[in-house]
Amino acid sequence: MTARSKIIGNRWESNVLKKYQDAGFEAKKTYQPAQSAGLDPGDIYLTGPQGEVIKVEVKYRRTGAGFKTLRKWIYKKDHLILCEPYVEPLVVLRFEDYIQLLGANNDRNSSMERIK
Repeated sequence: MTARSKIIGNRWESNVLKKYQDAGFEAKKTYQPAQSAGLDPGDIYLTGPQGEVIKVEVKYRRTGAGFKTLRKWIYKKDHLILCEPYVEPLVVLRFEDYIQLLGANNDRNSSMERIK
């Protein structure tokens, strides 16, 4: 039997996958046994603007634990850059802004075949 947390996580991965597809991107969920084998492929493969494969990791928190401060910081801002010593900064954006930045195109040719 699958754990409840895994079922909920899969549901959110599917929601995000649908958002990508609705925006015109070629996207698919990764193969589950690869995740359990420790290969760390991410949750979703997305075909980027130049045909590159983008690995997407989806995280869900029921209470928003760990996300609330980020939401407070990004409130009324376009994006947020998180910096700490000796590591590359991270950029946080709203999903709609991210899709716009990637430049979704509904007529995009499928290049998902090379992911298989």
